[in-house]
Amino acid sequence: MPRKRYRQQEPDSYQRRPPPPSPSIILAQGVLDKDLELKARAKQIEKESIKAIIALATEDAAAKEAAAAAAAEEAKAQAAAAAEKAARRKERGQKKSSSSEDKEANKEKRLLKLVGAIVVKCMSKHSKSFDKDAFKSYAKEVQKYKLCL
Repeated sequence: MPRKRYRQQEPDSYQRRPPPPSPSIILAQGVLDKDLELKARAKQIEKESIKAIIALATEDAAAKEAAAAAAAEEAKAQAAAAAEKAARRKERGQKKSSSSEDKEANKEKRLLKLVGAIVVKCMSKHSKSFDKDAFKSYAKEVQKYKLCL
């Protein structure tokens, strides 16, 4: 039979220490501490990002207001310019209605200028054979014949 061993009783003044925590508990506590720090940092970042979003939204709203004000100002300026332009047109008045005789005279004048230019261009090819005064007189005669056509 095995022998029983008797334990010695410890005095009341001496208390046992709790056993040291296992390494896995120590690691878990470290992870928890880091996890809490990360969560706190994430909350702080989230608050900062919300503030940044709010600031961007207010800036955007202010920019839209400024753009709307500028567009309204530009519209006012265009309306004023259009009114001024209309007033100038009114001041000029209507075009003078010319009689049929005046219209016919203007038409003849324009045609004479056109034909004169063409005659001079064609006759200038042969200008070496004419002296200056003869060239002018022949050009005038040719223009008169045109009127007969």
